Amino acid sequence: MVTGEASGDLHGAKLANILYQERRGLKILGIGGDKMIGSGVDIIYHIRDLGVVGITEVFFHLKAIRDAFRSVRRLIEDGGIDLVILIDYPDFNLRIAEIVKKRGIPVIYYISPQIWAWRSWRIKKIARLVNKMIVILPFEEKIYRDAGVDCEFVGHPLLDDIEPAFNKTEFCARHGIDPNRPVIGMMPGSRRGEVRRILPVMMGSAMFISKEIQDVEFILSAAPTIEDKEIKDITGKWPIDIKIVRDDSNGVIASSGFMMVASGTATLQTAILCRPMVIIYRASLITYLIGRLMVRVKHVGLVNLVAGDGIVPEFIQHGAVPERISSTILGIMKDEKKRDELTKRLSLVRSKIGTPGGSHRAARIVLGYI
Repeated sequence: MVTGEASGDLHGAKLANILYQERRGLKILGIGGDKMIGSGVDIIYHIRDLGVVGITEVFFHLKAIRDAFRSVRRLIEDGGIDLVILIDYPDFNLRIAEIVKKRGIPVIYYISPQIWAWRSWRIKKIARLVNKMIVILPFEEKIYRDAGVDCEFVGHPLLDDIEPAFNKTEFCARHGIDPNRPVIGMMPGSRRGEVRRILPVMMGSAMFISKEIQDVEFILSAAPTIEDKEIKDITGKWPIDIKIVRDDSNGVIASSGFMMVASGTATLQTAILCRPMVIIYRASLITYLIGRLMVRVKHVGLVNLVAGDGIVPEFIQHGAVPERISSTILGIMKDEKKRDELTKRLSLVRSKIGTPGGSHRAARIVLGYI
């Protein structure tokens, strides 16, 4: 089982837990993070230094990526592997798939590369190398089947994490938050480069908001790949008290009246919990310029892609300006009609991404191959 990012680590851990429950004597090893370790996966290389995105970012992490690749290649070439599950992280994982294919080992790809957004030519490579594609977004299944790929939509695994009865009072007491004050949550990403670029924009926005709403509280959901020191080095530059919360991103979202979210899986997570949000994203200049030439979709936020419309405001690159972001947030927070309309449209997005049990459906497919 191979992934290179925090979201893949989370989905891989869920899948591994179910597989271990269903199949005695099973051994899972590969590349992942703390979540997969906690689920019993034998990690041969940790994702700590692999969660990068963009052209320039990858360049500065080439040694870690190369070392991880060699670790997996040695594992496969030593024999004894019966099945390989690749989770997202396409540039790395498609190279792994080539090695696996040569040895005649079945390859299951869980969570699709974003071929519908850019580099669509990769679908031909996927058709050649992958035995089964398991997708978690509803529109992906047809794309792959039309290209001759054996593909199945199982629903988004995030739906399995929603607590039917979230206790906001208990959550706030645990983290020293006043439940009677307005709360704004932040999710600045799971990669160091993302956090370094996006969190300062969120903090600048928080400054403007705090001038308008005197008693507002801010809470930040910290990804397991980011240390507290890295966060505090950024947040400490602003005279605002930020509560850092770990291992409870759903709690952060559910207890917040509004969210500032980095583009990615977190936007869908926020949509599932029906919380109003804005999407913020900044990449390195080179990555952004190349992306503008290659990306074929109108919106960058997953929530907007699933909705098929720009229901959530997006602030990307040079447009990610704290004054504009804070003005938009305040405008929605103070306008009940706008807020209710956004919440209603987010609930429709939730209904589009399937039903709970996606991880179990994915596990059944994997067990069939085993």
